[in-house]
Amino acid sequence: MKNILLLCLVCTSAIAADQGVHITYKMDMNQGTKENLHGLAQYYFQDGNMWAEMDFSQSPMGTMVFVEKDGKKFTLFPQEKSYMEVTEFASNAKKTSSKQKYQPTGQKKKIAGYDCEVFAREDQHSKDSICVNKSLQDQYRALFSKMKDVNKEDLQGVEGLPLEYQSVAKGKNVTTTSMVVQNIENQNYAKKISIPSDYKKKDMPMMPKDIEKMMKSDASSPDSSGSSQDMQKKIDEMKKMAEEMKKKYGK
Repeated sequence: MKNILLLCLVCTSAIAADQGVHITYKMDMNQGTKENLHGLAQYYFQDGNMWAEMDFSQSPMGTMVFVEKDGKKFTLFPQEKSYMEVTEFASNAKKTSSKQKYQPTGQKKKIAGYDCEVFAREDQHSKDSICVNKSLQDQYRALFSKMKDVNKEDLQGVEGLPLEYQSVAKGKNVTTTSMVVQNIENQNYAKKISIPSDYKKKDMPMMPKDIEKMMKSDASSPDSSGSSQDMQKKIDEMKKMAEEMKKKYGK
């Protein structure tokens, strides 16, 4: 699931000022004995702004929306009509470059009317493949540049716009994750890429280090009361709460 979100969060493009781009991917996650997940990933770009929407409405995950507008990033929560400004999207936080680079296979395919070239890689954790179109990379150069900049791990050794992605996780319970482009459209999407007026802003959750610093500062003040054990217990509880919020809402 991590890989599919990493690939989803960063679609953006730059074409004529009066047009944007809308790319739709079909997503499937076969979890073996568990319930399979199916959904759509839709990306809208206009004038440097981006709206990425992952719709798993038929599962507990619901719908996830990530917006980049006027240089700022936001995570939206449609179910509760709220949003939060973030420094980076959750799935890209603290990423490493431990993955192997993709290597060309020589295989070619046609997806949604577009030709693409297959690249593959394999390590002890998964076997991945990606099919990319180089001419679309030239047409949507800013899109590809953004994808490369934000999603270095999943696009190492790849030159081209991803049209298909598949990852087969190794282990006792084999999980297959796939994304396949359905269509690419060009219209003006400026009105689409904005935070709905009825959404309320949520505050960023405090990080564990900030909480610990604040609590220790309070403990050393003349007005503080209670034992050091009680204070440490409060610190631990607040750190745990912050970690849970960080996982849910992002960095």
